[in-house]
Amino acid sequence: MKQVTSEKKLEHLGSPKLCLCHPTDIVIRKSDYLCNRTLAICADKSSMDLPRGLVERLQDPKQKIKVTLSVES
Repeated sequence: MKQVTSEKKLEHLGSPKLCLCHPTDIVIRKSDYLCNRTLAICADKSSMDLPRGLVERLQDPKQKIKVTLSVES
């Protein structure tokens, strides 16, 4: 599979209530809804704001991704 580099910066919040315990799924939400799939809440972008090519690659279950998180206080 061809390696494609795509970088997109999202501003979002964490929460002490995040369990980060789903074995395969991560969801960054614009709302403050929490479940075991939630990685971050109150994001400034949704999938509608991301490049279509990136969304299509993320929908492929065989696609490998690297997610880098940075924490600022």
